[in-house]
Amino acid sequence: VPLDISAAVDPVRRYDIRGEWKPATDYVLEIDSAAFRDIYGRVSDPKRFTVKIAPEEEFASLFVNVEGVTDSLSQAVVQLLDRNGKQIAESIARDNTAEFYYILPGTYYMRCLLDRNGNGKWDTGDYSLDLQPEEVYYNPKPIECKAKWDLTTTFRIGDTPFFRQKPDEMRKQKGQKKKTIKYRNAQRATELGLKYDREK
Repeated sequence: VPLDISAAVDPVRRYDIRGEWKPATDYVLEIDSAAFRDIYGRVSDPKRFTVKIAPEEEFASLFVNVEGVTDSLSQAVVQLLDRNGKQIAESIARDNTAEFYYILPGTYYMRCLLDRNGNGKWDTGDYSLDLQPEEVYYNPKPIECKAKWDLTTTFRIGDTPFFRQKPDEMRKQKGQKKKTIKYRNAQRATELGLKYDREK
């Protein structure tokens, strides 16, 4: 049975396909040949993908009560992150509550940005207009979502000092990456017969 869908294009050549997906159902996405054309005039080949939607009992639901928003003109946008800091889901808090449905079981972290202009994204500010960047807050405590569970939690922004907000798990990832780069630099120097100062 054909699915009634809509497609939204974002600025980086990505299509978001939205529809009333039914749990425990398989869908087939077929893209005809020449559906896309690049700047050189080359066209795409036909593609066929199978999309499997897991049953409802394999998902979790999360409800986040946002407290501490003192600016009545700002809307709170709550984002779910994995331990690497990658955004998994996003929800605008309505009546101070952000709702997340069909979340895969796992450990997540939360980030909240105060969206002053209501455009749904973080803005860096404008020096010429004397506008500061929009505030961003992290909840340093992990959230454990389990299948078939509805979890309600509270995100009190401003309770934790800024320098302690970002979870340690995210900090460690960056430190490990820096260590790996140092190791690769030392390895290349050895291959070229050069001396490498590991303390740098």
